[in-house]
Amino acid sequence: MNAKKTSILILMSSAMVLLGSCGTTTSSSSVESSVETSTSSTPVVATRADALTALDAMDAVVKAASYTKPTTVKVSVKTAANVVTKTTEVNVTANFAHTVYVAEVLDKSSNVTTAAGTEVFAYKDGDSFYVVQKVGEVVTGFSSTTDFGVVAAISAKIDGSNGLGSAAYMAKYIRNFADGETGLVTGATVKAGAYMKAEAYTITSAGNIVLDITPNYGYDEHMIYTYTDNKVASVFNKTTTTSEWGASVTATLQTVTPATFDATAAAALLKLC
Repeated sequence: MNAKKTSILILMSSAMVLLGSCGTTTSSSSVESSVETSTSSTPVVATRADALTALDAMDAVVKAASYTKPTTVKVSVKTAANVVTKTTEVNVTANFAHTVYVAEVLDKSSNVTTAAGTEVFAYKDGDSFYVVQKVGEVVTGFSSTTDFGVVAAISAKIDGSNGLGSAAYMAKYIRNFADGETGLVTGATVKAGAYMKAEAYTITSAGNIVLDITPNYGYDEHMIYTYTDNKVASVFNKTTTTSEWGASVTATLQTVTPATFDATAAAALLKLC
């Protein structure tokens, strides 16, 4: 490993260890026994190879036919000062997702693109699919009897690269980098010329790992991914995103008189949810 790389022992706080373990999940003993890397609860500094093995094992657990997937999750995005800027709640059994923008969203020119207090709902009700936006007392939205991506958008919040698919996504991402400070020539998910400036991995037991990495894209981008019970519990990358798996989520549908269906506008609105 390059001499510039660091090995940092990260002691996970009890709050992080507990975060995301609210849901009841099961997996077959054969899967669990085949992927265990440690039975100790003491954090162990691991190599990149160990971390990748652990991530692959976690992905195998959540993809196993015997695994009971969480059907709900609550996600909060917080600033460095621990101020919540956005929350999302998902219930895939009810085909429901709801996002609240606590703080306004600005573009690169500091123009407001999404007002503070904006709520966006995506859901299926009967034979119709909806995406609805509420800004103050103004409610607008679209509906169709043909699914225009609503179910997939909701499911992605559970199974996607920020959900149960995170371990696989991060394993693929880390594998893009050569050992040392060799810049990448090409890469579908990593910018050419990027290199891994620093990396540290801490494993406490199977399904519980912290990735502390700093890829360099011409600038340092520090990231910390914490996994608990095979699920991503928190992600730090300028802001901190926490996921509460198995949380209580009640599907509260926002009634609306849908506008004339516009596939492009509906898709854009769906991305906000």
